[in-house]
Amino acid sequence: MGLLIFEEGSTLDLSVGDGALGSVEEFRTGAMGDEPNIQSGIDLGSAALRIDLNGLSAAEGSDLMLLDADEIIGAFDSADIAGLGSRNATVVIDYVNDSVSLELTSGSGQVAFRNVGTEDDVTADEQALWDALTAGQGVFDEATPDDPELPEEEAFAEAV
Repeated sequence: MGLLIFEEGSTLDLSVGDGALGSVEEFRTGAMGDEPNIQSGIDLGSAALRIDLNGLSAAEGSDLMLLDADEIIGAFDSADIAGLGSRNATVVIDYVNDSVSLELTSGSGQVAFRNVGTEDDVTADEQALWDALTAGQGVFDEATPDDPELPEEEAFAEAV
């Protein structure tokens, strides 16, 4: 199982190289040839998305794959897309097919989000991967019960 988990406050930064936009796709170890042999999961974790489209080849088209895995959860907190020019961009988080893509249309530089399905859509036979991605969800305070900065009553409340 291979997990890519974005921490709160992190940024996924994608840019164009050789006329094509970079992406993150199916993980593989490399030790077993070209076929992926592990389950891959991505937790977007409210990360910021930053994309630089400057230098994008016209042949790249209007629907660009950004992320593709066996399971995707979470959402981006924001998106900053440079180089749109006279295009609009829609970041599509597809929880059914577990992908994130960028749709470009003619426009005035507007950026929007669209979800397909819901975050809790679990692909058949991927429950263990989904469980691994969601493990520890709901833990919001990193202070430990023995943290000297917490009064004893709060330390006990945090541990519960």
